[in-house]
Amino acid sequence: MDVINQFLNKTNSLLSNSSNLNKYLCTNIMKQHHLDYLLGCLQENKNDSILLEKIYQAQTDGDRNYHYFCDYKGETVTVILSRRTDMIFGAYTSHNIDSNENFKQDNKSFLFSLTKEKKYPIKKSSYATYNTNKVFNIGFGYPDGILLKENFLSVVDNFAEVWGDCYHSKYPGKRILLAGEENFQVEEVEVFKVIRN
Repeated sequence: MDVINQFLNKTNSLLSNSSNLNKYLCTNIMKQHHLDYLLGCLQENKNDSILLEKIYQAQTDGDRNYHYFCDYKGETVTVILSRRTDMIFGAYTSHNIDSNENFKQDNKSFLFSLTKEKKYPIKKSSYATYNTNKVFNIGFGYPDGILLKENFLSVVDNFAEVWGDCYHSKYPGKRILLAGEENFQVEEVEVFKVIRN
C-alpha cells in the first residue's frame, strides 16, 4: 500500500508542476507556454497547485455533445482554436455549466487570449455565462464575450469580442477580436476541469 501511495504522490506532484504538465496533459491546442500562462491566470496565490483534466474535445466528442460532457463539472476552462486565424483564446468559470437557459453570476470569471497572453476579468458578474438556447450552445458574457453556436464546428459566425462592457478591457469601447476576426469558425474546442490541490 505504501508503494501505491508513493507513486500517487509522485505522479500528483509531477502533474501539478506546470513545467511537467504538457507531458501528461492531452491537448491538441496548447503548447507549454500557453499552459504556463493559463495556469498563472488560474492561480489565486503563488502556492496554488492546479491540475487540468480534459473532459471534452469537440472534434472527437462532437459540438452537439458539449453539455453532455461539460455540465455540472465545477470550475472549468474552455480553450478555443479559431480555424482561419489560429488564434487561441477562451473562458474560465468557477461555477457549473449547465443546460438551463439563463445567465449565471460568477465574480471570478474571465476571458483570455493565449495567443496574446491577455486576461480580461469579469466586469458584470451577473452576465458571466449564458447556458444554451435554440441558437447558442454556450455563452461567456453579454453583450461582449464569447458565444458558440449550437453547431459551432460547422458555422462561420461564432462570436468572440471584448470591448469593456461585460469584461474589463484596457481600452474600453475599442473592440478586441479574440479570434482575430469579427465572426469566426472553430477549429477545435477543449474543456478542462480545474482541480485545486
